Formats: sequence, structure tokens, C-alpha cells
Amino acid sequence: MLFADSPMSKDFAVALGIEKSDFTDGRDSLPEMAKVAVLCKYLDDLRRETEEQQDIILSRFAAFYLPATIERALDVPPHNSPRAVTSDIIADMGLINGYLIMLVALQHIPYLTQYLNTGKRLAAVLAERLVDLSPRWNDSMRRRDSRSNQASNDGADYNHEAGNVVQLLGSLCTVYIKEKKDKVIPAPIRERLLPLLTDWARRYRNDFLGVVSLRLYQILTDPAFKPDVKKMRSRFKNWEVCALPTCNATQNLKACSRYCSADHQREHWTYNKGFVIVNHKQMCHKTEY
Repeated sequence: MLFADSPMSKDFAVALGIEKSDFTDGRDSLPEMAKVAVLCKYLDDLRRETEEQQDIILSRFAAFYLPATIERALDVPPHNSPRAVTSDIIADMGLINGYLIMLVALQHIPYLTQYLNTGKRLAAVLAERLVDLSPRWNDSMRRRDSRSNQASNDGADYNHEAGNVVQLLGSLCTVYIKEKKDKVIPAPIRERLLPLLTDWARRYRNDFLGVVSLRLYQILTDPAFKPDVKKMRSRFKNWEVCALPTCNATQNLKACSRYCSADHQREHWTYNKGFVIVNHKQMCHKTEY
């Protein structure tokens, strides 16, 4: 059961300006930085729900609004706030924006993998923005890390923001593991990215940023890591095990990318046995892509 104030898929789309609101209070025309705050609040509210209910809402969003979200992540609309903002804030918006926050939340939703099969530009764009911003972000991160500034609130939490971008890059590179590396992240960008990942993996080895940096570095450089990447790719595509709760088949998962047979796909469409409260009908939507 949903909490009374839990956001639905359309609420996320309205906050991003992708969908028109049923109200006239301006919630569908927020300034870009305000979208970040609203999206974070919505996602915090959504996390109170069960994982199954979260996935129903996120799957519906991805089915209907994913192309527009990625389009805006690639070309972030200009900041439309009447308040003056610095050039650094405007530059940061390339990676700190509501669209990217939403894509991070959608990483595990199979619709993202399905849509990404139509184009590979996103990984290169995000990687280039990250290496371009990294000198200034690193300076801020080092100041926050220093003993004399541990209690300060010096700038944005770039550790967290960088971790989100690196994690998403890892997911994108996992999806494209069968592609040539230069088609995903071109060599000049990759050469700038790898030392950055090495540095972060060393400096933050016990933190989120360090963990995801090491994983992305291994994905990009270590052939021995490829079997693990293939397993992760199967997980993203829901190819690990047949989606019918009573079936444990792990081979020949073909129908709808989730089932070992068409019969099990049909049975799961309206499945409501035992403690299973989410069936495939709730997660499956016709898309334009």
C-alpha cells in the first residue's frame, strides 16, 4: 500500500518539467536547481515504500518518460531562476541536475538498458563533463578532507555527486560491455578519466566514491573482470533467473527478457499467489522506444 504522500511516476515527470501539472502552482516549471531539491525529496519519500512498489513507480516513469529525461540530461535546459548564480554553479549543473538524479535512481530498471541500446552518447558526455569539472571538484573535496576544515561546509558535497556519476558510468559501461571501448568512452576522454578513478579509488577506498571508482576502473581496464561485468549486465537485463516466483530456471531466459518460457510469462502476468504482491502486468508498459 502506498503512503498518502508518496510520489507517483507523473509527479517525477512534472517536477522535471517533462509533463504538465494538473495544478496551476508552477510545479511543472521549476528552476533547474529547484528540481534537484524536489527530486531528492520525492526519492526520499519513495524509499519508504517496499522495493516492489518503488520498482512499479520507477518502471512506469522509465517506460513513459525516459527518452525525454536522457535528452535533458545530455542538454540541460538553461537555469531559469531570477536569482543570480555563479559560473561554477552553471557548470556544475551539467552533472548536478534532476535528470541525472533520476537516471541514477533508474539504473536497475530494465527499461534503461532497453533504451540505451538505441544510442551510446550518454556515457561519453558524462565522462567528459566529469573530467572537465574534476580539477575544481577535487580542490573542494581536498579542502573538505583536510583536518582544519572537517567541520566546515565548504561548497557542494562533490564526493557524493562524483560517486553518483561514476556509478552511473559503471552501469552504462556494463550495458555496453560488448561494444568497442572507443564507441562508449573515446580514448582521449578515457585517458583523462583513468588517473582520476585511480586517485579516488585510493583516497576514498572505504567510501562510496572509492568503491565505484575502483569498479569502473576495472570495467575499463581489467580483462579478468569481464566475467563479473557480464553477470552485472545480466542482472540489469533481469536475465539472472526466471521472473516467475515459483521458477528457478537460469537458462534460456528469452521471453520479454525475463522468462524461461512463454507459459511462465503468461502465468506471471496476473500472478497473485502467496506473499507476491507485484506481477508482471504492473511492471510492463508499451514504450515508444
